[in-house]
Amino acid sequence: MAEETLFIPASGFELEAAIQIPPGGPHGGAVICHPHPQYGGDMHNNVVEAVQECLEEIGLGTLRFNFRGVGRSGGGLVGPDGDPEDVALVVDFFRNKKNIDSSKVAVVGYSYGAMVALAAGMIDPVMPALVAISPPVAAFRMDFISRIDHPLLAVCGDQDSFCPSDQLREMLPEGAAFDIISNADHLYRGFEGEVKRIVAAYLKPKLIGD
Repeated sequence: MAEETLFIPASGFELEAAIQIPPGGPHGGAVICHPHPQYGGDMHNNVVEAVQECLEEIGLGTLRFNFRGVGRSGGGLVGPDGDPEDVALVVDFFRNKKNIDSSKVAVVGYSYGAMVALAAGMIDPVMPALVAISPPVAAFRMDFISRIDHPLLAVCGDQDSFCPSDQLREMLPEGAAFDIISNADHLYRGFEGEVKRIVAAYLKPKLIGD
């Protein structure tokens, strides 16, 4: 089904979002977080769109949104000091939508969006799964990753200078799933299909069932 554009109320501003929820249900779903806005990241990024497509294809609801100051979202850029709270707000909004199973809403983030998604997971005790695609561990201090106790999938390319696979592997908590995409760099151009396959395979049993 086609996504619907909407605006999510926040503290003194609204966040631009696109949502799709299959009829019937209740269904599981995921909130998708985009890369750093100061480097052109928004909810129309190629990886964000690939994730949205694959989750819709397997019957999940999706909500992608623009961080503050991006696209038609209000407010100004705040970075990691405010964006995790906005993710938490968006997750709560999505959990309360008709036909969504509030116990089965995961968060998927790419690049900066992965860092923010992981930080949001630290303040949400009931999140069923987190997916971090190329969290920028070479650019930001992200030691907190090792303390995440939600089911977690991390993905990166073996040519990703912002997320070196060996560095990320050492930071992951015990039990986290980890996939490395051969020949992919941080942008995943031409590797969107691999991202879709990996993310769908991980989230389907957690949010839908085998």
